[in-house]
Amino acid sequence: MPFETEMSVPLALITDDHLSFEARGLFCWLQATPDAIRLPLTDIAAHGNTTVENVEFALDELAAYGYLPKR
Repeated sequence: MPFETEMSVPLALITDDHLSFEARGLFCWLQATPDAIRLPLTDIAAHGNTTVENVEFALDELAAYGYLPKR
């Protein structure tokens, strides 16, 4: 499957000062990566060169402000 060359990201997310840059970046990566939400957190962390704890924190941030469903 070829990669899409464009995607939409809500401006509200990009400018939301409640979110860390890591949470914003994770959201974009999840949007751009088919089936990423089904990956184990260890795989997501490896793709982002970060820790599972940081991924969990970013996911919780996104859920707390309504950008993802609560886990």
